[in-house]
Amino acid sequence: MYRVGLCLALLPATASLSVAVSQQGCASRPRLRSHAITASLADEPGALPRARLALLGTSALWSTYPTFAKLIFAADGVALTPTAITAVRFAIMAIAGQFILAQQPASSSLGAADSSSGGGANGDANGSGGGEGVGFWIAATELGMWGCAGTQLNSMALLQLSAVRGTLLLASVNILTPLLQACIGSSDEQRRVAPRTWAACALALASTAFAVQSGGAAGGAAAFSSADASMLTAALCYALQKVRLSTFAQTYPAARLAAGRLRTQAAAACSSEPGANATYC
Repeated sequence: MYRVGLCLALLPATASLSVAVSQQGCASRPRLRSHAITASLADEPGALPRARLALLGTSALWSTYPTFAKLIFAADGVALTPTAITAVRFAIMAIAGQFILAQQPASSSLGAADSSSGGGANGDANGSGGGEGVGFWIAATELGMWGCAGTQLNSMALLQLSAVRGTLLLASVNILTPLLQACIGSSDEQRRVAPRTWAACALALASTAFAVQSGGAAGGAAAFSSADASMLTAALCYALQKVRLSTFAQTYPAARLAAGRLRTQAAAACSSEPGANATYC
């Protein structure tokens, strides 16, 4: 029953994320791939608001993960291990990602780059023209490895942390992402972070530190533990994945990149779980 609940909680989040990545890639690709000053979001009416709403929905759905994971860990009988949970989760996500990609028309800008934006023969060679070349799979593998590492650390930390404390610590991704983007962004535009974003990050940092030190719902301050360090490292992995995704989305179609990343992280998760190939994947 808990496995079914976990699957139901994660499947909608996967769909929302894939839609958001596709729409944001569709809306931003003309500006990122072309140096034309006149390119704007007007080419795709409503794309950016839809993407933002999808990401908001994704955040709401993902917030169910810590609670379901804790229920699984506390279940009577043989409960899934953290690595097994990750393998099951990513296998479902990979299937969902392929299903969503299959719904996109081959000529759609969500699934194929247009020839004026880096497509054509050169684009097909490295995967940017809708193909899945070596460059594409290198990018998808890197994203998959960051995602797999982050989720494994997240799941293992939840063995020792409460769902509330774990979620609060994981919220540091909202601080790490713009910080990493400012440091390792691939372009001047990516490295440029607005002052109001830094102000929001400072507020998020202060809020997270206050909530964690106050002990959250349990009351009383809790000492920093190895599980806390694992959760913060998971947040770092997620932040790196987001920053690198924003870089790769300039070269490869967003929908294909999302599906490829889901496949590679599923393969990584299954290979890290003993017996997963026979049992879960």
